[in-house]
Amino acid sequence: MSTSRGSCLLLINRASRSGRDSFDEATARLRRAGFTLDIPDIPDPQASRDAIARSDAGLIVVGGGDGTISSVAGALIEA
Repeated sequence: MSTSRGSCLLLINRASRSGRDSFDEATARLRRAGFTLDIPDIPDPQASRDAIARSDAGLIVVGGGDGTISSVAGALIEA
């Protein structure tokens, strides 16, 4: 029996303090829960929008500062 729960798009701005603090814990927890992770590099807001547009993940997890959250929220509304 497969333990995979499907794919998860993980958008964490590791340049932000909150993103750095949460990245390792988030990846470990999601992997333990059985998710396959897609972790793109998101150096700017457009990269987040592009990753969302390309993704077929059933779950999107976002971490970072206000700018990251705002950018991703806007991209999700547009998707």
